[in-house]
Amino acid sequence: MITEFKLFEEIGMEDYPINLVSNIFVKPSNLKEDIIMTNKIKDVAKKGKLYNQLTSGKKLTFGILKAIHQDAIKFKENREYISGIYKFFHRALPLALAPIYFPIWLVSQFLGATRALNKVFVPVMKIRKVNYTSYMSGLITKVMDITEGNVEHFFDDWFYRSFAVEKGLINMAKREHVIDFSYKLALKMSKEDDNRIVPPYYVENEFRRYLNREFRLDPPLQLKIRRIK
Repeated sequence: MITEFKLFEEIGMEDYPINLVSNIFVKPSNLKEDIIMTNKIKDVAKKGKLYNQLTSGKKLTFGILKAIHQDAIKFKENREYISGIYKFFHRALPLALAPIYFPIWLVSQFLGATRALNKVFVPVMKIRKVNYTSYMSGLITKVMDITEGNVEHFFDDWFYRSFAVEKGLINMAKREHVIDFSYKLALKMSKEDDNRIVPPYYVENEFRRYLNREFRLDPPLQLKIRRIK
């Protein structure tokens, strides 16, 4: 019986190169220079699509996932945006990484920090000019590569709540099945309504459906439902 959830080489909150917890948009510092910087970084954020998606609600939606990708690409390719972001992150990040971290940091201001930052998002978002389906497929595959155990343990993390898959399920399939599943699900996600909330256990339940179809399991794997305690 699997009782533990672990990320290989997982980093703790104290290891994040930037502060993903303090919410400068909701609780800005009283220091004049911090207020000025908050307004400047907000102006940069409003140039992308993610800020508007986030201010419309406090739940992870398919629109937010799409906007993370769109803003990362946009900010990486515009020197003016890179300069503005780097001034905010200059003490913690090299210039090349600032636009990559920015969308995830922005999400953390509204949804909370995620442990997936360094181990999932950054490696995938470093790839240049990747389309959304390839980007999301890479995210799904990466999560399935590095996680194992009971997803309940990390249910407070907005990303893993929807994306983590128990290792026991992953071990039922070969590597090519994981890649095939990731691509097909990414394609499906690209067509989802932007306002639809990404449900808990979304990727795991989609993987259960995939295994049922591919291997004609009888009895089929049951979908996971979170029980309210």
